[in-house]
Amino acid sequence: MIPERDYVKYYISVISYKIYNLQRYIEELSQREYVSSSPRILIDLLIRIVSRFIEELRLTTKKTDTHPPEDIIRKIQTIHYYITVFMPMYLDAIETSDFDSSTASIIQIFDDIVYNIRVGSKVIIHPSWEYNASYLEIMESLRDMTSDMGGEPIQQAIFSGSPPFFSIITYPRVEDDIVLRQALIAHEVGHFFDQVHNWSGLFPDDYPLDYPELKDKLFNEIDKSGVIKGDQWKQSSFEIIKEIRPNWIGEIIADFIAVCILGPAYLFAFDEFTISSYSTIERSLSKSHPPNVFRLTMMAHTISEMFLHDFEYESLSSLQKTYFKNIKSRINKYKTEDFQNLVTIKSYNSPPFDDIQNLILAYLFQNLEQVRRIIIDELVDDIRTKYWFMKAQDFVNALFLTDLIEDGLIPTELFNGINEPPSFGAIFNAGWFTYIIN
Repeated sequence: MIPERDYVKYYISVISYKIYNLQRYIEELSQREYVSSSPRILIDLLIRIVSRFIEELRLTTKKTDTHPPEDIIRKIQTIHYYITVFMPMYLDAIETSDFDSSTASIIQIFDDIVYNIRVGSKVIIHPSWEYNASYLEIMESLRDMTSDMGGEPIQQAIFSGSPPFFSIITYPRVEDDIVLRQALIAHEVGHFFDQVHNWSGLFPDDYPLDYPELKDKLFNEIDKSGVIKGDQWKQSSFEIIKEIRPNWIGEIIADFIAVCILGPAYLFAFDEFTISSYSTIERSLSKSHPPNVFRLTMMAHTISEMFLHDFEYESLSSLQKTYFKNIKSRINKYKTEDFQNLVTIKSYNSPPFDDIQNLILAYLFQNLEQVRRIIIDELVDDIRTKYWFMKAQDFVNALFLTDLIEDGLIPTELFNGINEPPSFGAIFNAGWFTYIIN
């Protein structure tokens, strides 16, 4: 059997080999060209962190003959965990955010929007083979990697000048060439907005959850089911509501910000995404996300209130009025009772449980609509004047652009008689309007 201290020395040599290879690869990545400045900033941070790991290994090696092996192994295992779990995720984000891997123009615009929401913040937006979009804030994790290595002076040396927030956003690689679908990135930017401004924190667990009529229906259904009985399960149903609700509020807020950024374009992109991923039918209550029909309905109401009335309808040409009616009709579809009735749990094997889950759904929908109402009435006016968010005029401008599109190309200079480029929101919506109308 290998003596314990010899084993520790061998373990250190193995980890050292991995770290030196990692350092060499990060330096190779530093030679590439990227869509934005964010990958290079992350590379610089990773180089500093890995250099600290190497120094820690050097110091630890000196202690192998004098310190307890278990203490040394614990330190080395921590470093090994960081380089095998976190580093691959960060390197993947860097690798796939160069000009060959991503849609440069879209990414640069969203990068600017993130910076506008919180000055100095950085984001890497890159394609992923997972058929989904995702958001991850990594600055805290980066700091944790070296938090117990050398104290505050070392931390300051590593993270001096680093951004206040650093996020990684992914979007589906298989749709990299479908630019209109990349409106989904706006939802992930919405999560970043919520992290910066903590709107989710405005709606704590003790926020009013008492809807007597729905409560009576829920408890009666539990009694009637004959499968689950007693006051304990009734209380459990409210524990379920309280567990689900914070996550759902976070998703509703991210949708709301996405609508503020891109208006109807985000709604249409999300609808196509749910169809293509066959995620319109709910098999059970998701702890992380509200049903997609919920979300589409709430987006449609928000868009109607924010974009479809605050402009001079009569100033539109007859063709633009036709476009407007077509788009408005499409949006109103999501607000009909027939569409909202699609929000049902259909597991096909336990009707009593389905009925109870559907009543919990109704309860949550009532509450989330209240949350959306407060955001519209009390919060949105303030942020719309501060950030690069779409305005009602951008919606009108999108109608003008739709009238001018030729062979799929959107004019970017002369526009509506004004010699200035249209906004990002107007361009994205004009693309969607053309797609939908044709």
